Amino acid sequence: MRLDMLLPAVAIAVGRAVRELPAVKDAMPKTSEDFALFNVRLPADTVERIQRYRDYLNQTQPGIEASASTAARMLLFRALEQVEEEMGIPKRT
Repeated sequence: MRLDMLLPAVAIAVGRAVRELPAVKDAMPKTSEDFALFNVRLPADTVERIQRYRDYLNQTQPGIEASASTAARMLLFRALEQVEEEMGIPKRT
């Protein structure tokens, strides 16, 4: 199966599960319609780092069963928050 065909379904399922995490609850889009597919190519070591964070989430947040895409999304949200703060962009409410 092609990964680009599988990702939208995974994003919807993961989005539903991740929305309940306290750290990202307010940052997450509210419905699956709020998601857009965005593909990136990453170095293999970066993917390994994301998978390591996924493992950390699954160990420290029992029951969420985070995937690598969930971990990547959470890391991206956190990084964007930090960069926008550095740029002086007001937080979204």
